[in-house]
Amino acid sequence: RRWLLPLHCVLIVICFSYAARVLDITQGLVHNNLSNFIVLLATFCLLETRQLRLALLLLCSSILIRTDNIIFVGLLQSVLCWQYYRRSGPSARSALHWCIAGLVTSIIIYLAIGAIHNQQWWLLFYHTLIESQIDVAAFDTPFSLSLYFATVSQAITTLLTPSASVASVLPLFLLMLAIAIPLSIWKDSLVAIVTAYRPLNLTDIALLTLPVFLAYLILFPLVPAWDRFFTHFYALTCCCVAQVIARTRQARADSLLNDSGSA
Repeated sequence: RRWLLPLHCVLIVICFSYAARVLDITQGLVHNNLSNFIVLLATFCLLETRQLRLALLLLCSSILIRTDNIIFVGLLQSVLCWQYYRRSGPSARSALHWCIAGLVTSIIIYLAIGAIHNQQWWLLFYHTLIESQIDVAAFDTPFSLSLYFATVSQAITTLLTPSASVASVLPLFLLMLAIAIPLSIWKDSLVAIVTAYRPLNLTDIALLTLPVFLAYLILFPLVPAWDRFFTHFYALTCCCVAQVIARTRQARADSLLNDSGSA
């Protein structure tokens, strides 16, 4: 609302709701929706209200809801640790300690849940994508590289092959990012993440989601279920695009104002 006119905001929300299949997702499992909400709320606390401790707490709690959140949460918390490590001052040292504690807590939660419920990666991969196991405790199939690559290749084909029923809308939102955000902004985000010359912003978070998508493709290529997992990423994408468009329009307006003033 801060970046665009109310009508534009409404149009973006309608397009997001349709493209991200929000109505279908609301009929799904509650824990998926709760996970999406918690991650979105954590991102809001981190970027808007600058409540680092609350954001870290929410990120850690999201792993209790869905363990695969460790991919995004671990990456974001690692970047935050690096950011505050690069900065100086007592406040940065304190923030670094909190970020390290959050990262360690996230890893412990993930490993503890995996140990309690016997959630080994290959077992979950095989059970979900290859053959459902009636007796999970008796699973003893060794890891097969050929079987793994065949499954991932099939997932890529499903994701990219046009059909009457779209497997996932992820390519649509990736295309939206590629079209709406100039390369110069992506470069600035990459520099900001590496050098920590400024706090993270929405575009930086959008950039961090790209390796997350790749990790899901490698570790859990269940393409038809991705939209349930990625709803919060799709929402962040829409917000990021809206912010960039608004700032571009404002920059052009300022440029025209300066030109008219000079004249």
